[in-house]
Amino acid sequence: MLKPFQSLQEGPWTTSGIDVQYRIECIDNVAHLYFQCTSSDSDWKHNLDFMVKPYKNMKETWFAHRGFVTLWHSVRDEILTKLKDFPTVRVYGYSLGAALATLAYEDLKFHGKSVKGDVYASPRVIWMPSERVQYIYN
Repeated sequence: MLKPFQSLQEGPWTTSGIDVQYRIECIDNVAHLYFQCTSSDSDWKHNLDFMVKPYKNMKETWFAHRGFVTLWHSVRDEILTKLKDFPTVRVYGYSLGAALATLAYEDLKFHGKSVKGDVYASPRVIWMPSERVQYIYN
């Protein structure tokens, strides 16, 4: 658990989308996706945004933090393309990076990937307005 956390403190980072820093490493045919923590004024602006419905035409409605959704969607297609040949992905994040890792986890799982993750000091990312709404991933 210490090694992934330490890896979140190191670069090099790819900066893409709306000032999102991430890194992908391949270890034993498993993709490891790391998101950097809050590190700029731009990051703080997105940290202080509010809830939004993340997808159109949702079967069960839930909400996510708009700032984090905006950042994730700004790099989503690029990251999903880079991960397309990996059946297994591990996601990691700290602070803002933990929020992005949470959204990446949900999206990757939805697209059939085997996903595991470790997040540290994560802010609230998702709000489910009903007890009947449950996301259970094995």
